Amino acid sequence: MSNRKQQLTRTIKVLVGVAALAMVYVLIDFSFRQASPPAYQFRVPELQIDKPIILTESNLMVIVARYSAALVDSLQQGGRLDKISSSFRQQESMVDADGYFVIRGYGSHRGCPLEIVANGFRESCSDAEYDWLGRASKPEQYADLEKIDYYFSQNHSLLSLE
Repeated sequence: MSNRKQQLTRTIKVLVGVAALAMVYVLIDFSFRQASPPAYQFRVPELQIDKPIILTESNLMVIVARYSAALVDSLQQGGRLDKISSSFRQQESMVDADGYFVIRGYGSHRGCPLEIVANGFRESCSDAEYDWLGRASKPEQYADLEKIDYYFSQNHSLLSLE
């Protein structure tokens, strides 16, 4: 009986040791993931006011613009006030406090790449069009473009997406 009790005690100690090592591994792995750099970083050339540009890095494309306050005001006043969007995102400002506008360079229709056109953006593989704030011209057929999380370096030369 004593021999069986010793085996059981040894087995429990081994299992507790393995569990402790697993917890240490998870904690170390978690701490390194927290400190990892953003998934994508883009070098941003000096932007002309009210002129969006397309930036690409690896397999991701984004559109970046710096809008003047006058353009943002005119777009918000001339927006879809008479049409009710099913998207709550329309209520969120797509332009930050410094006038920067950043979206993924893909539309809402099966991920079609966006093109910059005279009055906003157009999907290259469908008839979806969006204004300069990413609002669909046909909201009954296409969703508005998604707002993404981003941040700029202090001098606005590096754009990071999470």
